Amino acid sequence: MTWVLVAVSITGLSLGLRFRVPALLVATGVLVTASIVVSVLAGFPLQSAMAMTLILLVALEITYLLGLFLAYAWSRTRERNPMAKKSGLPSG
Repeated sequence: MTWVLVAVSITGLSLGLRFRVPALLVATGVLVTASIVVSVLAGFPLQSAMAMTLILLVALEITYLLGLFLAYAWSRTRERNPMAKKSGLPSG
């Protein structure tokens, strides 16, 4: 479960950094479907499968928002100091 949570979190972060809402909607649908199917096939009760799916969805959404925030912050930094990206020197 821990590795699945880490993988979902990395996916959410990368989606937030690179893509926008349509990609998140697709990832949400894939996650819900895969999580419930794998949990039921592994023999978990339906309530446990739903709880695990909810935890994974929360992790995906939070890390997506974190990725959006980081993408916004980096774009603002580049807009404020265009010489930093050209010269490779730190701003300050």
